[in-house]
Amino acid sequence: MERRLLAGLVAAPFSLLLAAPTTTADVRTASALVVAFGFASDEGQGTAEPGTRIEGLLPGTHVFGVSFDPAAVIGSVVVVEIGGSCAGCRAFTPPLLDLAEELEGRPFHLVASHNQDGDVDEVRHEIFQNGLGLAPANVSVVKGASHPGVTDTGHAPYYMVFDQHGALVHHHLGGPYHGGDGLAVLERVREMLRHVPAVYTGSEPFDEYAKLAERIASGVKLERSMADLEDALADAPDDPELVRLAAAVERHVARRTDAAEALLARDPKEGFDQLDDLVESTAGTRWHQRTQPLAERFAERDTRKNAEKAAKALNAQLKAWNKLEPVAGNGGDVLDPFDPTFRAQNAAALAKIGAGLREIVTDYGSAPAAEHAARLAGLIAP
Repeated sequence: MERRLLAGLVAAPFSLLLAAPTTTADVRTASALVVAFGFASDEGQGTAEPGTRIEGLLPGTHVFGVSFDPAAVIGSVVVVEIGGSCAGCRAFTPPLLDLAEELEGRPFHLVASHNQDGDVDEVRHEIFQNGLGLAPANVSVVKGASHPGVTDTGHAPYYMVFDQHGALVHHHLGGPYHGGDGLAVLERVREMLRHVPAVYTGSEPFDEYAKLAERIASGVKLERSMADLEDALADAPDDPELVRLAAAVERHVARRTDAAEALLARDPKEGFDQLDDLVESTAGTRWHQRTQPLAERFAERDTRKNAEKAAKALNAQLKAWNKLEPVAGNGGDVLDPFDPTFRAQNAAALAKIGAGLREIVTDYGSAPAAEHAARLAGLIAP
């Protein structure tokens, strides 16, 4: 199954926002498009002009995945959410990605729009920092999407529901935990899926995702919750809620690991940064087994990088040494660290070089160049 890179656990209580169509026939023929954005939080109904349609959605700048054309999604139920990079806005990304995977090959499309300041590269980096994941090919990421027919979208999360005819049928300002509205939307999602069994056939009940979302929405990132979950599992290893939550975390770790490794080929620095964060966040937990091979790769990479940095630093000190004022001796000019005259006339510079060499030893003690720096430092030590 072809998969595309989704840079991120992209903002979102949006899995709660797949609102049910208005009739049973609509439900049976519905597909869903979710457009997720990036902001803070508020609560209220918001304002939309009569006759607002999906074609008026301005898709912004394409960042990842497949291109998005609002006019091309007529025939699908469309849910537009303007969210944020805060924990609450990211809360329901795991179940949404699971749902997108279940719907791959069907008329379902997820578009994540990140609306914060910054150019596309900065947005890409921000989304990466929010977490990596592999998503099906029915996912797009854009920057700066908006709809001129809807006001108050500067406050978020804000979501809109368009029916399969492209008409706006529902809109609301406020996230899934604001005033309980999100839980009501969750029930609508479950009702829709109950009528369309093929839409979601996974074993993870939405209740577990709600619990996971509560943990994230409380301000604790998913990876920072791993240790707490590990402790809870140690006390109650057979607790069905904890077991299901652990399975959700397992998928999260797998997605981030696979996506970060894929990123290495295109952007090694960003890829290694993401892998490094993942290895650190899973340390001491059962999920570290998934990232342990990466830790070994980091060790090899760090050894190589340290050797290169140490050699560069040593060359800088040798260059400074060659600029010292030589003294006459043994038939020519010499740079003899044991010669009293040489040491006297270059005392300040020698002290500076010695300090630089000792710093190399401290910073890169295991590198070959650091060993050489230690010998030189011993020669010129006062």
